[in-house]
Amino acid sequence: MRLGIVVVALWPFLGLCSVAGQEKAASSPQERLVGGWVNADKDTRGLKRLAVAKKDDTWSIEAWGSGGGGEIPWGKTSLALLGDSAGSKDLPYGFASWDPGFAVTHLTLRLEKDELVVDTFTIFKDKSGRSNYRSVQRFKKK
Repeated sequence: MRLGIVVVALWPFLGLCSVAGQEKAASSPQERLVGGWVNADKDTRGLKRLAVAKKDDTWSIEAWGSGGGGEIPWGKTSLALLGDSAGSKDLPYGFASWDPGFAVTHLTLRLEKDELVVDTFTIFKDKSGRSNYRSVQRFKKK
């Protein structure tokens, strides 16, 4: 008799589980990267904004840095997506590089909740004596 009571008591919850399984699956981490992003620090001296795009299976990123009282376009480059293993289907990380001649800049991207965290690594090639450097910036979806 106790078994019957347990089954009856669980019956409503079993129905909820099957309804939850029919909901649309959440978008993949890589799909959440797509769109325009603005630096959370409006007074940044680094990157001002980013635009991540996907066309078919090709990913790209465009960047704008701060300078001259406005924005300086870095241009568009390919964006490589990365997962936690070679078999990953979810690819929550990105990697991109720009080479305007005087330096090479590499960006890594990762999602943290609703923010895009961008690590920038700049390696100078122009023998200017400037130190290579790393910076971390946070972006919000436009």
